[in-house]
Amino acid sequence: MQICRYISIAGLVQFGVFHLPDDKRWPSRWVLICPPFAEELNKTRRLMAEQSRQLAAAGFGVLLLDLDGTGDSPLALYGEGSEAQMSWTHWVQQLCAGLEWLGQNRVTHVQLLGLRLGALLALEILQSTQVDESTHRYPKIEHLVLWQPVTSGKTYMTQFLRLRIAAAMMSNNEAETVSSLRKLAVDDGFAEVAGYRLPRQLIEQLDLKKIESFSLPAALNIDWFDISRTPAKALSPNSSKVIQTWRDTAIEIDIHRIDSDAFWSTQELVSAPQLLFRTSLCFANAQELSENGLDSSVHARDTDSQFFPHELMGKSSFSSLKVLPSECHQNSLVSILHQPSCFNGQAVLIVVGGPQYRVGSHRQFLEISQSLANDGFLVLRFDCRGMGDSEGSFTGFDNIADDIKAAIDSLYSSEKNIKTLSLWGLCDAATAIAIYAASDCRVSQLVMLNPWARSEVGIAKAKLKHYYGKRLLTREFWMKLVSGKLNILDARKGFSENLVGSLRRKNDVDKQVHRANEEIPAAPLDQDQPLIAQMAARLKTFKGRTLIILSGRDLTAQEFEQQANSFSPMKTWLDSSSVDINRLDDADHTFSRTQWKQQVEIVTSKWLRNL
Repeated sequence: MQICRYISIAGLVQFGVFHLPDDKRWPSRWVLICPPFAEELNKTRRLMAEQSRQLAAAGFGVLLLDLDGTGDSPLALYGEGSEAQMSWTHWVQQLCAGLEWLGQNRVTHVQLLGLRLGALLALEILQSTQVDESTHRYPKIEHLVLWQPVTSGKTYMTQFLRLRIAAAMMSNNEAETVSSLRKLAVDDGFAEVAGYRLPRQLIEQLDLKKIESFSLPAALNIDWFDISRTPAKALSPNSSKVIQTWRDTAIEIDIHRIDSDAFWSTQELVSAPQLLFRTSLCFANAQELSENGLDSSVHARDTDSQFFPHELMGKSSFSSLKVLPSECHQNSLVSILHQPSCFNGQAVLIVVGGPQYRVGSHRQFLEISQSLANDGFLVLRFDCRGMGDSEGSFTGFDNIADDIKAAIDSLYSSEKNIKTLSLWGLCDAATAIAIYAASDCRVSQLVMLNPWARSEVGIAKAKLKHYYGKRLLTREFWMKLVSGKLNILDARKGFSENLVGSLRRKNDVDKQVHRANEEIPAAPLDQDQPLIAQMAARLKTFKGRTLIILSGRDLTAQEFEQQANSFSPMKTWLDSSSVDINRLDDADHTFSRTQWKQQVEIVTSKWLRNL
């Protein structure tokens, strides 16, 4: 059983996900998950949910808390100044408060699962709770499971800061360095990287964290999972050094090599059944060992079969936020409802696409939801089946019509005074709502950001026009050419492959587009036709208004425009009075700067209110 709540733990309001055994009894065996940070949290949410369900099926309770500034943590801390709450010390305090809360609710032993940066958090809270062990404030921690642990906070932060450097190079902006970004954080109090405002204190605190510096209790058992597509490859020298140091202090460490892609950073969803199964086995084995020396009455799960903590069964909302469960084909969907203080009659459903969940990249879906709620809109964002915390299997963005309908049904069940409903989606979610809208008479408006209309020939054309063409005009290109730093053979090969690929596939695609131009297919859609034709087929019959927001520095947006302009039914629809197009010339695909996110929020709100 899965329960999602905004709860109060030690006076701190946090979003928590509880996984309980199916018999609904309050378990004595618990796992506390220490989550990763930033986009790694976004990419791993689905795997964390799957792991939690496996552990719950084995009789464990699992608790996952969203730390301040991450996930669905309370929105009162968002926006300007919210970075003050994003600190390592504060995160450790929140996790320790979660442990103490479990202890107050008859949990005596807890195991920890730390993912990436969460591995350092797990070690930190283990060290912190040992100091107070004599007071019995916390359940006893006897076992750690670490997934691809970060060994150096400074190295991790350096790699994170390089994301901004790479983005600046791609847009030909003034060159930055890791040192200059660290200085920027000192001078301004924060540095904005990949859509996240990193406070100075977090950067400075992380720089001091090294995995080998933590003082761990003797006889501790650790399962260390190394995840790689080349499992025969040796551990990194730093990891090997840490493991040997710990073993020298009588700490038992088992190394598990998992053959899998780096799911915390991949662009596509990754399944890791071997990782999940072996992790569950590690927890079960550790539990059996710990129970051998315990009074069985302490861990009897039938002591009080109806016992649940009062916070869990009490109020489940924080401020304007409410967890709104819904169901699609007997799979539970997790949704967050943003309730305005003064409802204007307009509701907005945020549809999520890509390998992410309802919060979105750099929490953009959460932030726009709160912004719209502040303007009087009722906003719901949710996880489709098989995404984020929702149950089921993900079947692709082109098969989520039932998920969208289920979310709309829940929205209308929660509020009887909805006058208009708008769907909002980015990338493949924009394509999904374009295909869905005409089938549901409740939908009156669409907001589509950088719609996905990908085809092999389309992306090749976009690269030729917008990447190679612009690059020839940059100073960087000619400096590399003159200095001899440009690899002419590699550059020519890339250009040739895109050109030849474009020409090679053009005939086949042109035939499909020509056939679709002659006659727009009626529902059901012809899945053999290009996406642009499928979108045009449905949008032609949609009677509402549409806003399209396009980023100037995004190949997905550029490809959509190219295909739409070369496909007459879509071009006709774009030129109609019911469609408005807004371009943000400097923005990237996910609008990862504060100013771009705010522009999207303002443009969306004004357009929805027809201002």
